[in-house]
Amino acid sequence: MSFLKDSIKNFPIIKELNENALTHLLNIIRLRQYKNHGQIFSKGTSLNEIYFIIRGKVKIFNKDSCGKEQIVWIMQKGDIFPLEGFSREVTFPANAETLEDSIIGSIGVHDFESLILDNPNVLIKLFSVMNERIIDLQTRLEEQVLLERNMQIVKLLLRLCERYGEITQNGQCHLKPQFTTTDLAKMVGASRGSISRTYSRLIKEQLLYKDNVGGLLVEFEKLKEKFG
Repeated sequence: MSFLKDSIKNFPIIKELNENALTHLLNIIRLRQYKNHGQIFSKGTSLNEIYFIIRGKVKIFNKDSCGKEQIVWIMQKGDIFPLEGFSREVTFPANAETLEDSIIGSIGVHDFESLILDNPNVLIKLFSVMNERIIDLQTRLEEQVLLERNMQIVKLLLRLCERYGEITQNGQCHLKPQFTTTDLAKMVGASRGSISRTYSRLIKEQLLYKDNVGGLLVEFEKLKEKFG
C-alpha cells in the first residue's frame, strides 16, 4: 500500500486530493501488471474504467482499413487515460498497449466521476490536462497539413524531448531507446525510411547523435533555435 500511495500521490490530478479522498482512492483502485506489448483495451469496447500508469509506458493507437497503425499518444508514469468521454456512455476511441513491462491502476468510470464531483480542485486540474492534450492534437494536425515530412519529424523530436527526454551534463536531450524508428514513423504517418533520412541529415549537421544502446542524443536548444 505504501508503494501505491507514494506512486499515486505524485499524479498531477491526484495531488489535488485531500487525505481522506486519497485513502478512498487507494481502497478502490485495482492494480495489474502487464508485460511488454500487453493489450489494455481495444477500440470499440465499452469505456467503463479509467487507467493510471504507475510504472511503464503505454501507446494509444488506431489502425486504418489496411491495418496501418497510427500512434496517437505515448503515455508514461503519472498519466491518466482515457479522459475522452468519461462522463457519458461511450466506447474506447482507440487501442491501448504497453511499450514495456508496466504496472497499471484502474478505477470504474462512475467512481472517477464521484471523485471529481467531491473534489472540485481535481476537476480544474482535469480540464487543464485535457486542454493540453487538445492543443497538442491541434498542433500535430496543423503540422501534418502545413509542414513537409522532414519538418514534421523534427517537430516530433522536439516534443518527445520536452515530454520524455532527460537532460545530460552536456545539455543534450537523451531519449531512451524505447522510441524506435518504427514508433516515430507511426506517430507522424511516415515511413521508416523518412525517419532514417531525417536522422542522417541531423547527424550530419551535428544536431543528433546515437548512443551505444540505441537511444538518441538531441541538441535540443540548437534544434529548437533552427527549426522551432
